[in-house]
Amino acid sequence: MKAELSDFGIAKIAEMFPSLNKAEGIWPWNPERLDVWATEFERNEVEIHSARYVLRTWNPDTEWACGIFDQNAALKCWDQSHQLAFMEADRIANFVRPSS
Repeated sequence: MKAELSDFGIAKIAEMFPSLNKAEGIWPWNPERLDVWATEFERNEVEIHSARYVLRTWNPDTEWACGIFDQNAALKCWDQSHQLAFMEADRIANFVRPSS
């Protein structure tokens, strides 16, 4: 049985992505606020892909306003620090599941 991914756990995963350091909705964890933040006009692709990944990890069944996470597109636009964050975050996320 997988452990549950807590609010603290998903916030720590989000924190791994440099582009989300100042994102709204991370501390305290508020997925709806992060989704709104990611749809704001001034967001760049790196920020949007990072937010999409975190939101998909939190709840893959929700249709987030910022869009669907596309791993191939994200990896093409992310720099090395984001790619490393993704690999580490995905490793962690594979051991836990979101709490309901």
